[in-house]
Amino acid sequence: MGNNINNLHSLLGGKWMIDDQFANSLAPYLISILQKGKLPKADTTKPVAFNYITANGIVSEVPEEEDKKYVAVLSIKGPILKYSQFCGPTGTKAMMSRMDKWSKDDSIVGVLLDFDSGGGQVSGTGEFAKFIHNYNKPVVSYTDGMICSAAYYLASGSKEIFANENADCIGSIGTMIKYLDLDGYYEKLGAKVIEVYASKSTHKNNAFRKAKDGDLTAMIKEELDPINEVFHNHVLEYRPQVKKENLNGHHTSDINQAKELGLIDTIGTKQNAIDRIFELAEQNNQNQNNPDMSKENKKFDQIAAVIGQEDLQLSSKILTGKKGVFLTEAQLDDLEQKLEGHDAALKSEKDIIATKIVTINTLEATVTSIQGSVTDALATADLEAGEDTEASVKLLGEKVKEYGAQPGATGTTVISGGDRNPEEQDTIVNSNDGHNQLYKSL
Repeated sequence: MGNNINNLHSLLGGKWMIDDQFANSLAPYLISILQKGKLPKADTTKPVAFNYITANGIVSEVPEEEDKKYVAVLSIKGPILKYSQFCGPTGTKAMMSRMDKWSKDDSIVGVLLDFDSGGGQVSGTGEFAKFIHNYNKPVVSYTDGMICSAAYYLASGSKEIFANENADCIGSIGTMIKYLDLDGYYEKLGAKVIEVYASKSTHKNNAFRKAKDGDLTAMIKEELDPINEVFHNHVLEYRPQVKKENLNGHHTSDINQAKELGLIDTIGTKQNAIDRIFELAEQNNQNQNNPDMSKENKKFDQIAAVIGQEDLQLSSKILTGKKGVFLTEAQLDDLEQKLEGHDAALKSEKDIIATKIVTINTLEATVTSIQGSVTDALATADLEAGEDTEASVKLLGEKVKEYGAQPGATGTTVISGGDRNPEEQDTIVNSNDGHNQLYKSL
């Protein structure tokens, strides 16, 4: 009875990650509870939906032979709730407990999550999704119906997601609340609802109190948005290939589109998903048996850079299957080493280019200095600059020839004796003459 009470509280006042059509389909159940005034009786004979499947496809309710390897199947159908309901779905707490036991069972190589759910309760879902993501054995999700909202939150934590070609709906990654104002219902029964708050509890139940008055802003900003942000961040962390355009709550019934949007990895059957778990388990065994391999912790920064995902921190765990890259760790090591070699060669070329750039800058500075000197010389010689530096230098050369042909270029004539002839003045070079200033400038 205790768990049923918890779920009734969730139905009446909890926050949900759920597709609206799926939520509406649950309304008759709630109305039945309210009208009858009691919860359904427990059905303790209802079996728990766990199966064990061998690589040969043999299905049993318990592992039959210790030397055989099995895939455990966890059925997640209907609304997702934190606590189990005796006459309804198994809660996420119970599912985690069951999977924890499987993690210690050597006969079980991995887990198939068999979904047909439009979502469910916020509480407990994030915890279970993280548990799935960090599970020590391969977990693959499958649906031939719905994987929406909270169900997709859980599936995103698995290594891969398979969907049948006839699956109904994938996505609806968002958060909502259906708030029931039961005051009128209670008053109809003869009860009067009175709410009294302590003088210092002015913000207590603020969002709900404002919602009852028609103001939904606080409900959205303070209650739903923070939950939705965590939901989105976890989905992108677990499945970086999901396109951000899917985070507006959109869902698709087009399975091919779901694959293009990164919502699923493979279109196939349940048996395909089971076969994939055995493959992933074998890959894990190969990595564990090789002492040179570090399994999940080895990082491949060069590969991340090549595919433009430097911030993704690609590891063996991510690359060996979850992103659809089916390589052994040995192959990844080889690729990483080659990329590192290319990176070293590129760095060497960059260093050479940097040195040449310094040389070019020095030459450019020298040319600039020469151009300045030519400009100054042109000004001294009272010449107009040419079309370019070469033309200007040519003009200066012609001016030098012109000055060189003048008398100032000849030697000094010394008079041997007597008075000098006034008409025969010494031809002395005057350094202050304009044409000699040109020589000094050059």
